[in-house]
Amino acid sequence: MKRSIPDPFGIDEIHFRACFSAPSFRIFVALVVGWVLTMGKHTISQVILTMRLHESKHFASIYRFLGKGRWETDFVSYFVFRMLVETLIAEGIEILVVIDDTLNKHTGKKICGAGWQHDGSLPKHTKQKGYGVCFVIIGLAIRLPGISDRMFCLPYAARLWWPPKAKFNPKSLPYKTKPELGLDLINLTHSWLQEGERLRIVFDLGYCCDTILKARPKNVHITGRLRKDAALFAVLEPAPFTVMGRPRKRGARLPSLETMFQDPNLGWNEIRVFCYGKQTKLLIHQFTALWYHSAGQQPLSIVLCHDPAGHPMLLT
Repeated sequence: MKRSIPDPFGIDEIHFRACFSAPSFRIFVALVVGWVLTMGKHTISQVILTMRLHESKHFASIYRFLGKGRWETDFVSYFVFRMLVETLIAEGIEILVVIDDTLNKHTGKKICGAGWQHDGSLPKHTKQKGYGVCFVIIGLAIRLPGISDRMFCLPYAARLWWPPKAKFNPKSLPYKTKPELGLDLINLTHSWLQEGERLRIVFDLGYCCDTILKARPKNVHITGRLRKDAALFAVLEPAPFTVMGRPRKRGARLPSLETMFQDPNLGWNEIRVFCYGKQTKLLIHQFTALWYHSAGQQPLSIVLCHDPAGHPMLLT
């Protein structure tokens, strides 16, 4: 007797059926339900065994659906994104998303995109290298009132990144850096916004560069970590009179950020924030400047953040 498939958690109610053909949709629902029900290590083979799909379909047909099926992951991502926004984000609130990359430790001789690369999850005193496939991921950052005071990141889209020396990589796709893939995800998300919705992107130092800052869509705000050696310039004030020659594009060069941290005359304001569930005292100093080489002539709000009990931090 074949095992009955449990209720698919209302998957059909959020219009995923529009992304697939009828046979493919049945496989998609079974894989999603099986992924939730699978105990222990989550692999496609284990999901197939959990749902007993092999009793009615060959293993190869399931893998063919994932690798060569006629459906678009971005189309599915669109419905996931709209579902999250319409369910969890109040109208008029800025949509906050996070971009980061993660290494999935898969081993095998012919895994597409696999190779030795940086693994930020390893301790800092190690070489922080691991073997596997890396995905640049974008997710919605939200709070769940009544469940936890922590922020949760709910991924909805991703792009595969592979090392240039990877033995097997997608031949049909051009190689792109991680910031370029991040920009693709930003443009994709921006195209899904509806009238009145505002988008803010948060990422770490690796994505805070000219690739994203200069080419991002208009009205997309960025919060990221600034490099300590960043060359900052004063915002150019309007000239009181017209002068001959090409007009200046930036003001005077500002002191380095390291020099600012060591300046005893720099005005610091004390604030208290919750970090990892504990209230912490921080000192901040805010000013406006141009990061001309990476962000062009757009003024940036720079926040120097100093932990009296730890190390200085930078935000832009």
